[in-house]
Amino acid sequence: ISVLKLTDRSHIDRKTFYLHYRNMDDIKNDVCDVKAADLIGRLTGDITQDIRIIYKYLDSLEPGVYSLLTSVQERDFRDRFLHHVFTSDAFSSCYQGDDADIVEGYLYSIFYIYEENRRSADPLESPELADYAARLVMNGIRGVK
Repeated sequence: ISVLKLTDRSHIDRKTFYLHYRNMDDIKNDVCDVKAADLIGRLTGDITQDIRIIYKYLDSLEPGVYSLLTSVQERDFRDRFLHHVFTSDAFSSCYQGDDADIVEGYLYSIFYIYEENRRSADPLESPELADYAARLVMNGIRGVK
């Protein structure tokens, strides 16, 4: 979407937009940071429970935000969102002492498992999928040690 389309649909002047943002990337980064902070505020520090929370949160996202997370063209948005969440104090407490880069790679798989499940002809329910993903991530982390 362009700044012109956004401001027309929002019924705001382009000057107002540019008072707050330099470009569309700035507004996307702002949306990303707000959504990530919202999710981080819900995390408990228990990896199985947190994966359930993440999947429930992804289920509840507005279609436009979810499309930013899954779009090939918006990889920076997805990487920024996932990095915020997976390196937050709330989530990283699940894997203290492990190599953070390797663990973050496993944790990115949580999102990709969810995304592929949504595309499936016979998708699993989010709680069942979360349990599966938690077992996969925890076994993977143990395999790295």
